[in-house]
Amino acid sequence: MDADKIMVLDAGRIVEFDTPKKLLEDESGLLRALVDESGDKEALYKMAQA
Repeated sequence: MDADKIMVLDAGRIVEFDTPKKLLEDESGLLRALVDESGDKEALYKMAQA
């Protein structure tokens, strides 16, 4: 993920805003849920750690 911060919206409202690493550490987070369901899960986690 090539971003310093990520904003996650749900129904037009900001529900998450932080670094990719921090958002993926949140086990109940929406970004984490989306990444976990994607076909690129491992690659996205690796990019977030960089």
